[in-house]
Amino acid sequence: MPRQPRLSLDRSSSPRGSQSIMSGKGGVPVQKDNQAAKKHLAELRAQAKFVPMKTSEAASDLLNYTEANKADDFLMTRDGWNPYTDLGGQWWMCK
Repeated sequence: MPRQPRLSLDRSSSPRGSQSIMSGKGGVPVQKDNQAAKKHLAELRAQAKFVPMKTSEAASDLLNYTEANKADDFLMTRDGWNPYTDLGGQWWMCK
């Protein structure tokens, strides 16, 4: 089974002399593992940058749809009056 690189956000402990959970061997991490961990961390950071962009794009699409389809939602009163002119009338949303 290939050894997986360990990523740790805890910077308080030194990697020297620490025991590896996967292999049970101690010692200094191998340079290849460090490179793999750095590459994986860079990929995670790149993905984290895309998430707000997707969220912003989805919110923008929803806003554009709502603005474009305002005519779909209209207000009616029981007597056919506009609720903004007949403040005492009973009204509800119709679609």
